[in-house]
Amino acid sequence: MRQISILLSIILALIGLSACTTQAVIGSGEIVTETRDVSAFTGVRLADTGEVTITVGEPQAITVTAYENLLPLLKTTVEDNVLVIELAASDSSYITDTQIEYTISVPSLDYINLGGTGNITIHNLDTENFVADIPGPGNLTADGTVTEQTIDINGLGSYYGFDVISETTTIMLGGPGIAEVYATGTLNATIIGKEDIVYKGDPVVHERIEGIGEVVPYTEDE
Repeated sequence: MRQISILLSIILALIGLSACTTQAVIGSGEIVTETRDVSAFTGVRLADTGEVTITVGEPQAITVTAYENLLPLLKTTVEDNVLVIELAASDSSYITDTQIEYTISVPSLDYINLGGTGNITIHNLDTENFVADIPGPGNLTADGTVTEQTIDINGLGSYYGFDVISETTTIMLGGPGIAEVYATGTLNATIIGKEDIVYKGDPVVHERIEGIGEVVPYTEDE
């Protein structure tokens, strides 16, 4: 009986320790805007929360707008030509405030990784090859022109790309999100699940479907 009591005490202590290691960070103070200086990049990865707006074709600049106590925790670094936006605190910490805005301008952009809980909006996309990985629950919205785009949606997120005119689009939809694309030449579409890929343009469609989802042209009543 005494051994059971000791074992139960150890289990409860471990549970309590686990709970204590998760630290919520709440925004407080004034909302301020801070300019960040980093090396050159052509890709952006959002690993945490935040609303990111990117304008392509302008000199590189980054500003972060958030509660002043959060700014030291918001890390912006460049790794392998990709701007990484993440929480500088330990992995067990999280930010409960969602009023975090990143405003970015960059001469060229060819890669997005949206693994965090925020959203990314891109204006004036203009590149030969654009790649977007969306493994998280965030949404990617974009406009512009590309020769070829490759979109991989494996999480809960969505891609709103009706305003990105591409010659060739390759897209994989593996989650419950929304996938909207514009292709003028070729559309290579893969669906794993029940959701649809909706497209504009008049492309030649090559599809592979595992589930009940469909690759369908856009109609006005959608």
